[in-house]
Amino acid sequence: LAVAERVSKQAELVGYAPLRAEASLARGWALYGLGRHDEAASAFEGAYADAVAEGHDAVATDAAAMLSFIVGSTQSKPELGLKWGVTARAHALRPAADPGAEAMALSNVGWIHQQRGAFELARTSYLQALELQEQVFGPDDVRLAFTLNGLGVVYVSLGELDEAARCHQRALELRRR
Repeated sequence: LAVAERVSKQAELVGYAPLRAEASLARGWALYGLGRHDEAASAFEGAYADAVAEGHDAVATDAAAMLSFIVGSTQSKPELGLKWGVTARAHALRPAADPGAEAMALSNVGWIHQQRGAFELARTSYLQALELQEQVFGPDDVRLAFTLNGLGVVYVSLGELDEAARCHQRALELRRR
């Protein structure tokens, strides 16, 4: 966090918006990792604003994807979280965006739907996220585990216990590697 804050201050002094956006994104991740979610959301909002102003699609996508989760889940504002998810996906369609961020946004939207009890919508989002994650990261990457766990919970809620067991088993195997 200290490094991200120093870089953020220097980026402010320089006045270069793309650097400010990247520094704010890094600061948001650091704050999120420390459990300081409201501060993280503020940092991600700043990163998003600077990134959009400068056409920095990769940062805009990442920031919006994280805002979908923090706002939609941690701050218990699911409708706004879903809007951030849609925003992240829109930015992910831009040429310079990171397709991994689109997968993260889809998985986050799945989580929000799951928390709201909209299990069919959650399943659709998780399956789309999983497909994209497998394309981007490969089928054996540990980053698929969160999505697989969420999908497994959705399958339990839908009474599809064999599918749930397959998802949870695969997630466990990925985490053990």
